[in-house]
Amino acid sequence: LREWAEALNRAAAAEKARLELERARAEAQTIAATADFRELRALGGGCAIAKTEERGITLPQLRAVKAQIDRRCVAEAWTDWEGRALRPETVSLYDAAKYVIKPATVERECSLVELFAAAPQLPKWFVSHWWGEPVADFIACLEQHCKDYGKKTPWGDAVEGGTTDDGTPYWVCAYANN
Repeated sequence: LREWAEALNRAAAAEKARLELERARAEAQTIAATADFRELRALGGGCAIAKTEERGITLPQLRAVKAQIDRRCVAEAWTDWEGRALRPETVSLYDAAKYVIKPATVERECSLVELFAAAPQLPKWFVSHWWGEPVADFIACLEQHCKDYGKKTPWGDAVEGGTTDDGTPYWVCAYANN
């Protein structure tokens, strides 16, 4: 009887997960139906990247995500999980996933990086962060990191041992995972 009850619980949990996945997909499709992803499309046509670990994202690509947020957030009356109106400077990664990442990728069923990368983008850095921080602050941190570990000084002089520039890919889960 105990094994039977455990099997029923597993089946119920699997059904609940399936329904949540269907709900999330429907939400993404609804948002995608009216969204304009021009900033992301301008980056290129994308490609399939089989290895998740080769889906790094660059600062120009992250800035395109921010451009989406800046242009669409207020115009489309985005709200957070509590129903409060969002402003571009308060959009977190949770919100960006709902309004940008999932809708932009739902049709192709790919990661955001695959949507616009021309080839695998092997990351130089792994980024661990809190999804609740504003996307704008996250990008500002990576821009500062790029300056701190840059190949050139602000005046254009080479930095010995510098490893990072605008095109250096960072591995960030939300943009790399499908």
